[in-house]
Amino acid sequence: MNLENFKNRNWIKHWAGHWQLLNNSLLGYQYTKLLKDEIGRGLEVDVIISHQDRSVAYLDADDYKKFATYLAEKVVYNEESLQHWTDLLHKKADGILNFIESTKKQKAFAKEGAQNFINIFYSYSVPHRVVKVVVDGLSPDKLEKFLPKLEEARVYAEPVYAETEKFIEFLADKIAKETCYNVQQLPHLTKEEFLEYWDSGKLPSREEMEKRYYATAILYKEGEFTLLTGEEVGEVEMIVTNQSAVGEETWTKNWSGNWCLLLGSSYGDIYTKGLKELVGRGFKKFFVTFESGTSANYLNQAELAEHCHYLVSLIEKDNTLPERWVEQVMINSDKIFALFKEIANKKIYTRRDYEDLQEYRYRITMANFSIKKVIDFLPDDLREKYLPLFTKARLHSEPVYNEADEYLRIVVGYLLQNRLSVQALAVLTKEDLTEFFASGNLPSEEILLERYGGCALEYNQTGEVKIYQGEEYKKLMSGIAKQSTGQEIKGQIAYRGKVTGRVRVVSDPKNCLDFQEGDILVTGMTRPEYLSLMKKSGAFVTDAGGLLSHAAIVARELKKPCIIGTEVATKFLKDGDMVEVDAEKGIVKKLNY
Repeated sequence: MNLENFKNRNWIKHWAGHWQLLNNSLLGYQYTKLLKDEIGRGLEVDVIISHQDRSVAYLDADDYKKFATYLAEKVVYNEESLQHWTDLLHKKADGILNFIESTKKQKAFAKEGAQNFINIFYSYSVPHRVVKVVVDGLSPDKLEKFLPKLEEARVYAEPVYAETEKFIEFLADKIAKETCYNVQQLPHLTKEEFLEYWDSGKLPSREEMEKRYYATAILYKEGEFTLLTGEEVGEVEMIVTNQSAVGEETWTKNWSGNWCLLLGSSYGDIYTKGLKELVGRGFKKFFVTFESGTSANYLNQAELAEHCHYLVSLIEKDNTLPERWVEQVMINSDKIFALFKEIANKKIYTRRDYEDLQEYRYRITMANFSIKKVIDFLPDDLREKYLPLFTKARLHSEPVYNEADEYLRIVVGYLLQNRLSVQALAVLTKEDLTEFFASGNLPSEEILLERYGGCALEYNQTGEVKIYQGEEYKKLMSGIAKQSTGQEIKGQIAYRGKVTGRVRVVSDPKNCLDFQEGDILVTGMTRPEYLSLMKKSGAFVTDAGGLLSHAAIVARELKKPCIIGTEVATKFLKDGDMVEVDAEKGIVKKLNY
C-alpha cells in the first residue's frame, strides 16, 4: 500500500490502550470495511501503531467528522432508531461475554471457534461503534435528548474490550503451549494469521514476531491493510503526527546546560557506539547545539520513544539489567570523582587526563541515559519498583557533568598551551582535539568564534559529523527547535501544585544575585548548583527533563510545583514575566499581557 495515501491528512489520536495487533487488526477492518458493509459508510483510512502491548490509533479528522455526521443523519436520527441501536448493543455485549465465558471452559478450541469469535466480535462492534461515534455528529438539541441513553448503553458494554483482550491472551497461551513461541509474541498476529493457525497450524517466523513485538504499524484503507515493522514504523509515526524530513520531524530537547562542546560533542559516541554496546542499539541521527555559552541536545521524538519501549522490553526479559546499569553509573562516577581530585592537585596535565575524563563520562552516561529515559515508559509496577534505585544513581552522578566540563576546559586549555581564547576553547569539539593530537592542527580562531555565536553538530551511526554554522545553523534550528505562540506553554508534571509568581530565567546560578523568595525558576535543566535557588523558588519550569531529571527529583523532595520538558520555556518566558504555573494541568500561562 502506498504511504502517499496517508500523507497530507489531518490526523487525530482516536484512542490509546494496552491492546495488541490481533485486537488492532479487528478494529481496523471494522472501521474501514465492516461498517461500510453493514450501515453504508465507514472510515476511509485507519492507522494503529503498537509498541509491545501499547497501541495508539489515528484517524483522519475530516473523514471522522463526515462519518459521525452520516450516523446522526442516516442511522441514529430519531427515538426509534436510538432505541434499536442501544438495545442491539446490550444484546451483542451479552452475546460476546457469554461466548468468552463458555469458550474458556472448553478443553478444545478449533477453527470454528476462532471464526465464531471474530464473527461475534464484529456483530458486537458495529452497534458499539455507532453508539460511540454518533455523539460527535448529533446536533446540540438531539445530543441533549439522546445522550443519557447512549451513555447508559456504552457503560453497559464497557467490559467487552477488556474481556476480549483477556480472551486473546488466553488463546495466545493455548497456542504457546502447542508451539515454541513466546506467549508475549502471539497476540501480535493479524486476524488472518490467527484464523490460518487454527486451520493449518502455520504461524509467521519467530524473527517476524519478535520484530512486531517491539514496533508495528498497521495501515487500513477501505478494508485492505499493510503491516509494517522496524524503521518503517517511525516513518508512519511522522506521517500521522504530520511530520516528515528534518525540518518537519518532531525533535525533543534531551538536555541543556552551560557546557562546552568538548563535553557536548562526546555524546556523538555515547548515543551511537555507547548505547549499542550497552543495550544493542543506538540512535540513527541527533544534534548537539551550542549558542552563546549554552549547549543542548535534540533527539528525534519518535526514535526516542521507540528506543525507550525497547529498553522496557529488555528489562521485562532480564530483571537484572536495572541493577547492572545502576552499578555501572555508581562505579564510574566514583572513578571520575577521584580523577577530579587528582587533577585539582596537579599543575601539569597530560593527554591521559583528558582521555580518562572522556572515558569515565562515556561509561557513566550510556547507563545513566538508559536509567533516566526508561523510567518514563515503564509500566506502573516496574516504575514504582525501580524509581528509588534509579533516583539514588541519578543523584550520585549528577555533579559529574558540571565538574567534567570545568576540568575539560582546564586540561585542554593547558594541552593547547592557551593558544585559544576562552570563547574559542568553549566550542572546540572532541573531533577537533583528535585531529590536533594527530596533526597539531586546529580550526582558526575566526571559525571558532563564528561557532560560538551558534552552531550545531549532526551525528549519525556512520561516525560522520556535520557542522552547521551561520545561516545554515539558523535554518536548521528553525526546523528542530520548537517555537512557542500564544500565551501559554505545556510540559510534563513532575510535582503537582499551582502558584503565581515572577519569572527568573537562569542559565548560570552563580550569576543570579537577586533571586527573590517565591520567584519562578525557569532554566534549561537544573543541576546541584541550582539547589539554593530551588529552595527559594515558588515553582520551577525547565526546557528538558523527565521523571528522573534533577528538577523532578528535587521537586518531589521539596514538594514544590514543577513542570519539565516544555522545550521552549527559556525562549518563551522573560525575566519579570508574571506567570501562573499550573502543575495540575502541566501549563505555564503568562499573566502580564
